[in-house]
Amino acid sequence: MKFFLLKKFSEFLNTQTHFNLKRLNASSFLLEAFSKEKHAFVVDLSVPYIGLSKKPPESVLKNTLALDFCLNKFTKNAKILQANVIDNDRILEITGAKDLAYKSETFILRLEMIPKKANLMILDQEKCVIEAFRFNDRVAKNDILGALPPNIYEHQEEDLDFKGLLENLEKDFLFYQHKELEHKKNQIIKRLNIQKERLKEKLEKLEDPKNLQLEAKELQTQASLLLAYQHLIHKHESRVVLKDFEDKERAIEIDRSMPLNAFINKKFTLSKKKKQK
Repeated sequence: MKFFLLKKFSEFLNTQTHFNLKRLNASSFLLEAFSKEKHAFVVDLSVPYIGLSKKPPESVLKNTLALDFCLNKFTKNAKILQANVIDNDRILEITGAKDLAYKSETFILRLEMIPKKANLMILDQEKCVIEAFRFNDRVAKNDILGALPPNIYEHQEEDLDFKGLLENLEKDFLFYQHKELEHKKNQIIKRLNIQKERLKEKLEKLEDPKNLQLEAKELQTQASLLLAYQHLIHKHESRVVLKDFEDKERAIEIDRSMPLNAFINKKFTLSKKKKQK
């Protein structure tokens, strides 16, 4: 997210009186800021960016994480006391107040909108970490927040009014939403193509029904002949020539790795399976 947009966004928040924040999915949040009019912003930490949604998205996740319960406790209809960009970097801190157990408690919602390092956390007034989206060596629960490396980049400045800000944020939201939909579409197409190839392979492996019936008949005939002549077959013979029921000679290979009875039963079973196919 561009620095000048975040800076202007902090100024916009200072014109609002209250806000809500809740998680939308694994890495994005819905930030609702309101005074006379409510504005719905999507805070996406995977990009990261803040976008304006004209149609507020609905949360599809239940409160399952410690962060969700913390947000529900502190950032549900919380008062906005002050919003500032910190350390001349893409870091936004919203100082808020929430009435808890008959007293008003002040907290800080900190959004670090830095690429590859984006984070969201709830701090107390002493900058002690109450809860965070990501914990690391710098961000430890119930410990003072560690400092980020100093920003060495010169940020681009751009003169912008609130109308221009909201237009830019809406444009960003639509851009990234379209990008996400394209990614999902491509993933679905990829998955369908894989399924298509698998089905194609299965179809190619399917045997011709006529051949299956002929093979089934041959296996059944061989099994029947072996069963009929079983008493005449020597236990060491691996190949026999038997006359079938039409008085024709048939050569049959015998697998001597198993008893003859088991071999005959195996042929009957294979014949049955091929008929079922």
